[in-house]
Amino acid sequence: GLPEGSEGSDVGAYVTGMLEALMGPEAFPQPLELDGAHRAPARKPRTGDRPRALVVRFHRLADRERVLRWAKAERSSRWENCEVRIYQDLGTELAKRRAGFIKVKAALYKKEVRFGMLYPAKLWVTFEELH
Repeated sequence: GLPEGSEGSDVGAYVTGMLEALMGPEAFPQPLELDGAHRAPARKPRTGDRPRALVVRFHRLADRERVLRWAKAERSSRWENCEVRIYQDLGTELAKRRAGFIKVKAALYKKEVRFGMLYPAKLWVTFEELH
């Protein structure tokens, strides 16, 4: 939900500052280092359309895991008056497998049945408190 262009010319510094502010200065025992950060490779959206996602590659696996654990616990946070959600990037093959559940998930949603996706590509359904 971060507006296009809000990151300025140094996306890495923007993401590093955002994560350190959201998670707190004590979250990272060493300074947070990124190997890369950019907007998702897609056409730039028009004004009013949903902005492209930011894609980040962490230098240290421990930092990546720390951020993902925090994101799972928090679900979403606010940064510069925008909602921020953090997800693990899925490979193309896995994304296609998970996309196979779109129609089923839509039907479950319509019928107000609770469900979720488990890693890597399993659908978890809760019906009358049974899994």
